[in-house]
Order: sequence, then structure tokens, then C-alpha cells
Amino acid sequence: MLCDAASVREGLLSVLGAGITVVWRESFPAPLFADLAAQFERLDVAASRYDVSISARPVEGGESVFNAELQLQVEARDDDRPQMIPLIVPLRDVGVPGPGSYILEVFVDKVVRGSLRFDAVLMPPAGHEEGNARAVSATPPL
Repeated sequence: MLCDAASVREGLLSVLGAGITVVWRESFPAPLFADLAAQFERLDVAASRYDVSISARPVEGGESVFNAELQLQVEARDDDRPQMIPLIVPLRDVGVPGPGSYILEVFVDKVVRGSLRFDAVLMPPAGHEEGNARAVSATPPL
């Protein structure tokens, strides 16, 4: 999910302002000003490293507008209990080139483990906000 902020403490994922599906911007290209918070089930208890990649592209197709790659290290376990692995990817400074609908996909070891859609739209007249959208100036506050 896209969110305002997220943190992990003792394996617990805490999320603030979750569920962003629309980002309003005064002009484009524009930064996302959001983070990605996710968790996935650890399928192989013997694995201690996962290759994670994130890619965003227009819904109607085309090239990626941004990509991120990281390696996630987890402690090896010797039991069969299910385990959820929290993941936070700061996307505040990555941008979208223009208004439109985008799909963000998360790959773990080259397998799609999740996706979400979000829309980037030109900011409407002052004081207008709808649904779970939030208006954010293209210039972050100091």
C-alpha cells in the first residue's frame, strides 16, 4: 500500500496514512511524496536473502516510470511456523512523468507478489478533495 510513512519494530509493520490511491499534483513531472509499505509471507524458511524489485508503469502499457531494487536479509529459522516479512520502500522522491493511472508491482525473487494501482491527477481548484485522495503541493513543507 502507498502511505504517508511506515516503520518496522520487532517485525511489526506500522503504517501511517495508508491506502493512498490518488496523488494530486500542481504540475508534472512530480514526486510521489509517498512510501510503499508491504509484507509478504516467507515461503522458504531456509532462505535468508530475498531479491526485491519494484516497478511502476502506466496502466495502459508502456515503459516503467520508476524501478527500485533491493536485497532483503532475514534471520534463518529452523521451524515451520509461518512468518510475515515487512517491507518499506521510500518512494517520496521518485516521480511520475504526467497525469494518468499507474500500476506498481512488487517482485520477490522475480515472482510478482503484489500490485496496486494509483492515479496521478492535476490538482483541482483550492479546497477540493474527494474520497481517499489527498492534496499535496509539489513543494514539500519545510
